[in-house]
Amino acid sequence: MQDELKQLDQVVLATLGQPVQVVRPGEAVITTQAIISREVVATGSFDALMEQLSVITLASDILLNRGDRVEAEGQAWRVDRKLKDDGQFVAWNLHEQ
Repeated sequence: MQDELKQLDQVVLATLGQPVQVVRPGEAVITTQAIISREVVATGSFDALMEQLSVITLASDILLNRGDRVEAEGQAWRVDRKLKDDGQFVAWNLHEQ
């Protein structure tokens, strides 16, 4: 049962994800499965101000760093900051380029 749970993240990414390339300065390009989504969240101290965020969710064994470049389907983003990590998936904030 534990082996199936360990592979759950790969099953979810294979079903819902898309291929993305992670480009790090001075290193090889990594191709992996990830879920890229857009979320609208309240910003500042007033809920009337909304902002659209691009978020990438990928397996926790793929390490990202601030400033890494993510490419998928002809679009490119820069990794900004980690939003959450639940042990299987990690969500990062992205900025479009």
